[in-house]
Amino acid sequence: MHRTSSNTHRLFSVAVVVGALALGACGNDSDDNDASDATQTVATTADPGAADTTAGGSGTTAPGSAPATPPADADATARARAQAALDSLPDDWTGTIADDIGNEGNSADDIVFIDCLTPDDYDLDNLDLDSLASWEVDATGPLVSAFGAPQAALEARVFSDAATATAAYAVLERIVGTDDGRECLEQAVPGQLAADVPGEAQVDARVEGTTIEGADVGARIVISVTVQGMTTEVYVDLVAAHPDATGTIFATFVSFAAPLDQAVASAMMLAAINA
Repeated sequence: MHRTSSNTHRLFSVAVVVGALALGACGNDSDDNDASDATQTVATTADPGAADTTAGGSGTTAPGSAPATPPADADATARARAQAALDSLPDDWTGTIADDIGNEGNSADDIVFIDCLTPDDYDLDNLDLDSLASWEVDATGPLVSAFGAPQAALEARVFSDAATATAAYAVLERIVGTDDGRECLEQAVPGQLAADVPGEAQVDARVEGTTIEGADVGARIVISVTVQGMTTEVYVDLVAAHPDATGTIFATFVSFAAPLDQAVASAMMLAAINA
């Protein structure tokens, strides 16, 4: 589900999540075991010799300011950040890391905030062309809702130069870090998701702040799905950091009925920043 949106500015398919949620509400007689399909299978990292896919503990130091990443170290830097985020997860989470270059979902349907972009914004289709490296961690938490397990995705990207990194990051700053951007998200998200839910479902959204540590900018989209008189909320936290001149970190956290554990999300962000 996530791989179609595997870069710094693409969300994993919230539309698929919401569509599944609405369909589940239409079929309330299914048992809770159906929800377990949302849990990822534990797998090794892209390199067979890499670290384990789950780990306990987290880094808690404040994010620092690192120098620009030399090109020769770009891949190692991006990978280390993704691995650190994975290693910060509690023992009851599972996840993987993978090289993300070339795994873009470059259709406009993959960008929840496509309607909020302007002609002056950085061209998001150029992310891979403008990047030296990008590694992503995808993780799934323990099942706590009949609608699915919480999910987290964090991408660490290293751009070819500081100016390009700044331009790409500015898109996130404007959309999730300003009142105008958040208002646009609030208006655009229901329309983006409408095609992926049954006709009788009503989709609404509100956007608010988030409390995830380590993030320079962020927003929480709370998506309400009402089917046959039953309303359930999906919480999507979008957060980003710009840890050095050429690096960016973008993470999305999705959960049902309540926000994803902020301690888990904060540990991932801080670990990646401090790697």
